[in-house]
Amino acid sequence: MILTASQLLTEWKLRQGLLPLRSDATITRTDGYDLDSLLMAQVYEWYTDCLYTMPPSHLPLQDIASQLTLTRTDDGVGRVLLPERCARVTNVFMPGWRREAHIVSPQSVEATAQLSPYSRGDCNMPVVVATEYSMCLYTPPRGATSLGTVMAALLPEKNTFPVTEPMMAAMPRTV
Repeated sequence: MILTASQLLTEWKLRQGLLPLRSDATITRTDGYDLDSLLMAQVYEWYTDCLYTMPPSHLPLQDIASQLTLTRTDDGVGRVLLPERCARVTNVFMPGWRREAHIVSPQSVEATAQLSPYSRGDCNMPVVVATEYSMCLYTPPRGATSLGTVMAALLPEKNTFPVTEPMMAAMPRTV
């Protein structure tokens, strides 16, 4: 489901016990802090934390392959720049690969193994080293010019927040 910022803020307030108990009660103040802005900052922090830490099956994923351009280095490694809104890549598959790529961080032992042409991933056991801004694919099939599927969790756009039931269940409660 997709919630607007105000809908998500209402859900947050409900779970924090910040909504009036009576529907006919109103409270208005013109001095002090902008409580909604402070709470929305907490909502955004919770939302981005979900995108970075929750299991992929719990996230609202989008296929961004059509937005990406594959380039190759002289030694056959594929390189892809990710869109600014991309928080996390969760799945990568190219036609010609026998399975989805194993996605690793640049600091991992698996990433270091990709530096050697003798130990790097191939079409049977592909590896993707993903950073915040780009991906290195080890190794695209010969002749491949585009990506098949790249599933990713994206940061919200235009005050719309795609959410899933597991994400809503993970929203903190104080009441």
